[in-house]
Amino acid sequence: ANLNLENAKPYTLEFEARSEKPRATRIAMTLDKNPWSNIGLDQTFQTTSEWQRFTMPFVVSGTEPNHSRAAFAVAND
Repeated sequence: ANLNLENAKPYTLEFEARSEKPRATRIAMTLDKNPWSNIGLDQTFQTTSEWQRFTMPFVVSGTEPNHSRAAFAVAND
């Protein structure tokens, strides 16, 4: 939360992830306040028991200064 992203600028979110068993995981860049709207990234990816690097480029749209966040949602199978 409280990321200071700028509208119309390109960014790349890069991270590593794994899980005990395969899971669908969603990542979204959103406002960190009401209306919690998407600001440029909404993608689902699959994790496995092996570490994987994920690289997701996106362009920001609809953010406000110091009110951006990355939100992960992990499927609960």
